[in-house]
Amino acid sequence: MRALGVALEPDLSRYLTFPRLKPGDRKKALARALKKGEMVETKIKGVSGRAFILAEDLAELDRLKPARGTTLICPFDSLMWHRDRVGALFGFDYRIEVYTPSSKRTYGYYSLPIFHDGRFVGRLDPKNHRDKSLLEIRRVHFEAKPDARMIKGLAGAIRFLARFTTAGQISVPEGALREVLG
Repeated sequence: MRALGVALEPDLSRYLTFPRLKPGDRKKALARALKKGEMVETKIKGVSGRAFILAEDLAELDRLKPARGTTLICPFDSLMWHRDRVGALFGFDYRIEVYTPSSKRTYGYYSLPIFHDGRFVGRLDPKNHRDKSLLEIRRVHFEAKPDARMIKGLAGAIRFLARFTTAGQISVPEGALREVLG
């Protein structure tokens, strides 16, 4: 629960946990935690199903500030493990396409979700050419209308990715992103 923050009932069995619990034991543990007041049942606006949060985290909800900033999410990040959760909480349908034949790919071989101000706003298809020290941005697919702040944030995330992959150069398609990256 600490890692999930708020969890739908199916999430509790899908996140890597230790020790592993059998379904019947997990339901009993959940019932005990609810009875002891360690966890409470809650609702997530626009999402059906039972949701839970640690009781000690309830006070934090009133102090939460809106998420700010832009980052690229690795397809193997724990946030992306349970795709149905991502869809339910963020309205984002993500599937990695590395195992999809190239002719059937929609977003690219290793597309990275773009997370901006607390929501998924698109996908970026990068290719690292190690031999050329070049990070090529093959495609950017926005699912929200990009504004100047989003473009600037994405440019910063791309620069970070270039440093991480030790690419000395960045190549991007024509458009506002290229203008910001220079």
